[in-house]
Amino acid sequence: MKLLFILLSICLLSTTCKKSSADDDKEIPVIVLTAPVNNSTVTAGNTVNITGHVTDNKNIYMIHVHISDLTTGRLLIDIHRYPNSTHYNLAENFTATAGITYQVQVRARDNAANEAVVTHNVSVN
Repeated sequence: MKLLFILLSICLLSTTCKKSSADDDKEIPVIVLTAPVNNSTVTAGNTVNITGHVTDNKNIYMIHVHISDLTTGRLLIDIHRYPNSTHYNLAENFTATAGITYQVQVRARDNAANEAVVTHNVSVN
């Protein structure tokens, strides 16, 4: 009985002490934001497209797209995506309102908690 207990203990310890593949991942996700162009100006009432892609060497856990009023810092739109893949195409949009300078921030995190952030500003006339 003691031998069985010892063997089970060793087996349990050997499986719980192994590093997961996420522990070995030191690479941050890569965000390519093709639109909107940073520091661009759009006309009020027009649609602002957010396009680009996110890649990771192992797996993208989450992508957050935050659209804020740059002047007040107020978060206007908060989009969360959980792609669970190594590649994700960004395709979001919003309607521009006069008098606001927008900050479009894309944040991506992988399973190992490596994080990348890209920010573009958009003015409205």
